[in-house]
Amino acid sequence: MHISKLGKGKRLSSVEESGLKEGDMLEVEIQDIDAMGKISLKPIGEEWAIPEGMEVEERPRRPREGRTATAASAVARDRDREPRRDV
Repeated sequence: MHISKLGKGKRLSSVEESGLKEGDMLEVEIQDIDAMGKISLKPIGEEWAIPEGMEVEERPRRPREGRTATAASAVARDRDREPRRDV
């Protein structure tokens, strides 16, 4: 699960800010499975609900250094040509 799903609408700088520790168990919902097989999860339950009236903080994404959008797209296309292999 990604740290951004644990902040109840706030940006966290560490997982510990959410109150979770390594080994803690929580119930999750599958939000999405992308074309590459990546599974996006979100915690479920009252304690994870975003408080009413609070907006989710989102930052604009910036491209990774040294890679243009075109180069990143080419890498993604090449990666999509092969089936995902479990190691």
